[in-house]
Amino acid sequence: MAYGSKTKYVRKYARKARGKVAKLAKSKPSAVQALAKSVRSIQRKMRNQHQLLNYKQSSSQDSMSGDYNYYNLCNYNGMTPVFGTDADDDNNYKIVHQSVGMDFYLSLENTINNEKDTIGFTIFLVSLKDHIGSAFNPSTGALSLTANQHYVIQNGLTMLNKKCFNIHKVKRRVFTNHGTSLSNPSAQTQGGTDCRWYWKIGLNKVIQNPTGDWKTLSSALDPSKQYYVLIFNDNSSFDGENPSMSYNFVHTMKTIV
Repeated sequence: MAYGSKTKYVRKYARKARGKVAKLAKSKPSAVQALAKSVRSIQRKMRNQHQLLNYKQSSSQDSMSGDYNYYNLCNYNGMTPVFGTDADDDNNYKIVHQSVGMDFYLSLENTINNEKDTIGFTIFLVSLKDHIGSAFNPSTGALSLTANQHYVIQNGLTMLNKKCFNIHKVKRRVFTNHGTSLSNPSAQTQGGTDCRWYWKIGLNKVIQNPTGDWKTLSSALDPSKQYYVLIFNDNSSFDGENPSMSYNFVHTMKTIV
């Protein structure tokens, strides 16, 4: 190279190889993974195949007297199908008791003989614990409570033994018309001589009958799946006057495929 000549340097860039980079081959799912996926798919389909059923319990102007009255929310044999549910839907040994909506009306008015005096009420929505023992009859749903063992009461003011009950809701009321006739202008209204309210609770309990259809049961056989409304009051029945309770319950059941 002659002295003083100019040399031009050119940077060369390596060309990128054309074409796609080969992807790593995915491993095939194992037999266990394939089975788990299949089971999940079946479970999703089964969940979408259940049917919701509705049943009614109702009564009008049941007379109240001390110490307590109870209403069995799991008397399946005494429920009536509504909202398109029919008797054919009862033919299964197992069902999910999903929820119940409850509309209550408690009043001093009674078609037999109105109550005029002061009455204290304590109303509970409860489920049972195993400690309830023989006070609960699973064959009939009957509940036989003993004062100072299962509850204590004073002028309608009531406390429950929490070893025997799960308390889900409670309401306390005092009604009076001060000894005068309910037709008297001094008669009270909502909260004075009567009261209406609504409760709803989700149960989500699987009810089974090992010897027949679930609908033939008078109670849940397991105490922990058994629910009641308990109404305690200090009314004396000796005067022939009684407050009354009217109610309308709608139960939602879910079939198990």
